[in-house]
Amino acid sequence: MIPRPETELLVEQALRWSQSCLKSKDKLQILDLGTGCGNLAISLALELPLAEVWAVDISRAALETAGANADFHQVTKRIHFLESNYFNAFKGLTAPLFDLIVSNPPYISSKEMTSLPGSVVDYEPHQALNGGRDGLDAFRKILTDLEGYARKPTVLLLEIGANQQVAVGRLFRKSRAFRLIGWRVDLSGRPRLYFGVI
Repeated sequence: MIPRPETELLVEQALRWSQSCLKSKDKLQILDLGTGCGNLAISLALELPLAEVWAVDISRAALETAGANADFHQVTKRIHFLESNYFNAFKGLTAPLFDLIVSNPPYISSKEMTSLPGSVVDYEPHQALNGGRDGLDAFRKILTDLEGYARKPTVLLLEIGANQQVAVGRLFRKSRAFRLIGWRVDLSGRPRLYFGVI
């Protein structure tokens, strides 16, 4: 479980938002969409002992890995693992309303997938990388279903690919769900995190 610097940036921003939320809420409900090996969910559970975390992934193998990592870090009791595609996990369930929703979704376009180096494609599941024709399929899905699961104020934090700031910003504005949107840059100064406050 070795997060990349971009993922660490997402965790840092999530913690900043969560600390401000804790002033007005006794317990945080956090959702990690596409949890993979559990980097985000587990990191947030470790740093926020008052948080209840929900971790969703379409891959059973990924969830098994995430569960083992959560067990290793002794946060299993505070993370609910669900096998599903994003918000579909809650269909038929009484889902909580979330204060914080985070995701490192697949954002590589189908064309770019063909030229990825072996150091990436040989070790990462393709469904965790391939974001469809333009790399934005996951963003569209998340933004379409988001509003029904927000306990206002709620923040959505998404890691984005290089050069996706304009396209992702357009999707955020189109959703009309947010009263504030913006982005954060990575260590090289490139936008790598987009956020919206509902």
